[in-house]
Amino acid sequence: MFENPWMKKIRFLTKLLLVSVALNIGLLTAVVYISRERLKKNEIRSKEIILEKSNGEVLSTYFKSTFQDLVKELKIKTILQDGYAKRDLALACLVNYHYLNIDKAISGKALQRRKLTFIHQEGGENFQVEVFPNLDDLDFEIVEKFVKEEKWPFSAEGLFIDLKKQGRERDQTLEAAFFMTPEFYMIHTSLKRLDETLSKEKILNFLLEGNFEQLQEWVLKTKEGGDFLSSMRSLFQDYVKKGSSSAAHLWIALDNEYIQRKLTDLELHKLMQLVKDNILSTNIFLKQILCSVRSDEVRKEAAKKLYQFAKLAPPEPYDHEQALKTFLPTMFAQKETPKTIPVAYSPIVKKHTVTDGDSLWKISRKYKVSIESLRDHNHLKTDTLKPGQELSIP
Repeated sequence: MFENPWMKKIRFLTKLLLVSVALNIGLLTAVVYISRERLKKNEIRSKEIILEKSNGEVLSTYFKSTFQDLVKELKIKTILQDGYAKRDLALACLVNYHYLNIDKAISGKALQRRKLTFIHQEGGENFQVEVFPNLDDLDFEIVEKFVKEEKWPFSAEGLFIDLKKQGRERDQTLEAAFFMTPEFYMIHTSLKRLDETLSKEKILNFLLEGNFEQLQEWVLKTKEGGDFLSSMRSLFQDYVKKGSSSAAHLWIALDNEYIQRKLTDLELHKLMQLVKDNILSTNIFLKQILCSVRSDEVRKEAAKKLYQFAKLAPPEPYDHEQALKTFLPTMFAQKETPKTIPVAYSPIVKKHTVTDGDSLWKISRKYKVSIESLRDHNHLKTDTLKPGQELSIP
């Protein structure tokens, strides 16, 4: 029987359509499957990156790295967590734990500072590290150049720590670098107000018998506008409590009168125990204590030091009058000399005209009078002096 040609075509097209639909469904299924597999792989890879390269783990590694090893890491731009790169954390460790002077290295840019908290893997302790999120490629190049060209690229604290490690045999270039720090400049200029002849080396010896935190605390008090002498005395007293011999000698040389008037017997006894060098200022100080109205224990300690410096064996038991005759013979000679009563007494009034740079302290030392007597005699309400001002010397 004759078949309609249109029916053949319809059957063919129907079969072709079914095959096409089947192919499309198969292709779509394959695409969906491949896409899901890729997403799974990416998700796994992403998790691996976070676990293997977290900020905490990288920092734990950097803690054990040397200064030079960390400098090499400044080139690594691998991104970790929170947008920080390896080089950011390497720089943070250089600044926080190796005392790199970041402010001097990048002096022309306002640095942003953030605290990054993490848990140390070994000890489980919380740590905070200061990071600098606004640095670019040029900044890191500048830091690398700074480290390469500077012999001592450290902060004042880093220089201080290195000086302490070197002891008395210190590198002069390291000393010179510390002398240029703001912290040393402040205390140097302050102490020079008390004694113009005071050397930088003597001040440095004194500072190195303490720690940098003590110096920082003094700088902060001074910047806040505290009383200069009070903050200076507080610093000396703190050093003496911690056993600094250099502080004891320097304080005696600069502030003898205050020490004798204000320190307790216990504090004075401790101070004298720290005296080791037989120099003029300490010798005079010990003799003043010897003939003072202090306790027997304090006067005996002064005598003990004087006998030690004179290389004499102290008498046993201790004889105070014998100590006075040994070290202050003129005092006994004066007692034996008959005094003559003057017919008339006409006091000589001394005047001092204040010049630029003068202070009550300097004037009191020049005329060998106390600051309090100068202040009371001239009815001064403050310690501020003006050039041209005339003072009467009591």
